[in-house]
Amino acid sequence: RKVLAFVRKYEGQTILVIANLSRFAQYAELDMSQYKGAIPMELFGRAPFPRIGELPYLITLGPHAFYWFELTRDDAPAAPASDSPTKLLTITRDWDELFTGHSQSRFEAILPDYLATRRWFGGKARTLQGCEIDEVIEVAKGGDFEARILIVKVDYVEGEPENYQLLVGFATGEKADRAIADWPDSIIARVQIQGSDQPGVIYEATANRDFLRLLLSAVERRRRLKGTHGAVATIPTEMFRRLRGREPLEASVARTDQSNTSIVYGDKLIMKLVRRLDLGLNPDLEIGRFLNERAPHVSTPRVAGYYEYQRKGSPPITMAIINEFLPNEGDAWSYTIDNLTDYMERVLSTYAAEGREAILPDASLLTLTSQEAPQLACDLMGPYLQSAELLGKRTGELHAALASAPDDPAFAPEPFTPFYQRSVYQGMRGQVSQMMPLLKKCRDTLREDTREMADTLLAREQDLLKRFHRIVEQRLSGFRIRAHSDYHLGQVLFTGKDFVIIDFEGEPARPLSERRLKRSPLRDVAGMLRSFHYAAYSALFNQSEVGMVRPEQFHLMETWARYWYGWASAAFMRGYLGEMKTVPLLPQTPEELEVLLNAHLLEKAVYEVTYELNNRPDWARIPLTGILQLLEDGD
Repeated sequence: RKVLAFVRKYEGQTILVIANLSRFAQYAELDMSQYKGAIPMELFGRAPFPRIGELPYLITLGPHAFYWFELTRDDAPAAPASDSPTKLLTITRDWDELFTGHSQSRFEAILPDYLATRRWFGGKARTLQGCEIDEVIEVAKGGDFEARILIVKVDYVEGEPENYQLLVGFATGEKADRAIADWPDSIIARVQIQGSDQPGVIYEATANRDFLRLLLSAVERRRRLKGTHGAVATIPTEMFRRLRGREPLEASVARTDQSNTSIVYGDKLIMKLVRRLDLGLNPDLEIGRFLNERAPHVSTPRVAGYYEYQRKGSPPITMAIINEFLPNEGDAWSYTIDNLTDYMERVLSTYAAEGREAILPDASLLTLTSQEAPQLACDLMGPYLQSAELLGKRTGELHAALASAPDDPAFAPEPFTPFYQRSVYQGMRGQVSQMMPLLKKCRDTLREDTREMADTLLAREQDLLKRFHRIVEQRLSGFRIRAHSDYHLGQVLFTGKDFVIIDFEGEPARPLSERRLKRSPLRDVAGMLRSFHYAAYSALFNQSEVGMVRPEQFHLMETWARYWYGWASAAFMRGYLGEMKTVPLLPQTPEELEVLLNAHLLEKAVYEVTYELNNRPDWARIPLTGILQLLEDGD
């Protein structure tokens, strides 16, 4: 027999295994009628296969290929509502068995489903092939609770694997019951120890406040946490004790993070757990320490300590960064949305009621920067124009500081060259080549209005590429520097009077080596301008969804959203360019400046389309709108 097929019950699941024992491709007709109605779900990639019927099941396998399926039924009665997790793992003695041998394989098999539910997991749009625990680091053993830090390698059907940090705890008996009751969303699986009448659970340890306090105390005591292959060093900086203080600090997990997990300790410190791990020094730590030492006047938080994974023969990995916690009134995004809500209400009560559209300026952004905002913009936007200009000034101060160390190879400014211009252009082309197929693939799943914009952009791919080509049509002056690299309103805190710039990690979806590259500071500027655009349209969509903007008013109010975006952007650029006058980093002529800025605006919007399709498809219409408007303005 060339094709082997069998069905087994395994921990409550019905598992179908089909294997080709030949070195040639084989075609098989399998009698699976006793499982009529079941859907074979491929275990590694979680891809559903055709439903089993009365006829022989047809399948072709490559040489020595095999499939493992879970036979599921979408018509099965729903399980009773319960906070108790459905996954069950059985061990013989203690929970460390989950990290060795066959028990580890069973634990690894359930991780893809769990990771897919985590906000910080960035591979939701990719097909997972499987997970492998690469490292187990002991944090707490015995005593009140057990905890480990895991480095999990995630393999995908296509593309390179990624490493994620997963912090897990274990509890049995009453503690397990409390964990299920108090942290139902953090339970990974139930665990049954053979011969014990006390079931256990394995859970995400960041739900446990005792574990959060332990993470900080490890840095205070400079603990070295041993792992299977390496160790984690917990390193305080010289500022740690001054920033930490002496009083006990209450620990809690912040609910605003997406790609990482932040832990707030009282009003003193905030620890960022880096979820997707890369070999090398994390830019957030590197730039934070540089600014502390070279430019303490810049409005950024000070670094208090960090976790670093060390393994012989490999570069270190930054696993956590502890920063000064700065009192604030929220991030600049929330502050901006609040202003936009007031702005929309003013427009709705006056100009929209009369059916008057906004008169959009026909000048370019750089031309508007040299003009005073009209009285109408001042009246409708209130103090936000001054806030946007201040934010531009703080951005300029940051860039000047990051370019202030010509003796440091990691931060010394480097001039533009034709070769660099060509590489920037090729990088932008590469992003388009990634975005367009994904947009085409996701097109049918988008809302109707978003689908129309997707079709328009798909038809204008060559126009988009021609716009990027302008970068190599002339020699560009200026310098490239280390910059923020993921700059937007959510990366800035608003104190009530001023702004504080945070989080220098860079765009989380990009490789670490790419995030540490030196680039034009205009790339950060473009990121903030795109954030203004996001805010304007987010406010418009929100007002539409709650019924404040009626469907027949949408087009009219869109003109007012663009009006706000135009003058907020001009105010920001006025503050930024004013601060950069004495720092020769930018292109020397307005023409060069406009070409490079517009290219980076389009580049950022293309990246946003890819990000939104992978994470928040309903938001894809915002960057799609931005790209089409930028193409329209250049026609």
